[in-house]
Amino acid sequence: MSEWKPMGTAPKDRDILVWYDHDRDPYQDPEDDSRLTDYAVWCESGNYLRGRGWAIARWFPEFFETTDEYGSGFYLPAWWFAREGDDYEWVCNPTRWVPLPAPPSQN
Repeated sequence: MSEWKPMGTAPKDRDILVWYDHDRDPYQDPEDDSRLTDYAVWCESGNYLRGRGWAIARWFPEFFETTDEYGSGFYLPAWWFAREGDDYEWVCNPTRWVPLPAPPSQN
């Protein structure tokens, strides 16, 4: 398997294997303590991977969440989500990544 790489080099167009660590995020933005980090915004929903470990994850871009029929709502920041089956519902705080190995041959 490849060496673990920094998240700044991770591809954002496919699943990767990540090492996550919930406690490595400061929760408040270091430059403005009145703002949450992007990871913390997603953690507020309660659907995040606690502790640390590895997961298969994918990057999801920022999107607008509509709250009513008039278009009111808010933007949710882009972030990494862990795969569970075919769903990506659990936000994770990855610190390193490696590519997924190729699947076994059918021979």
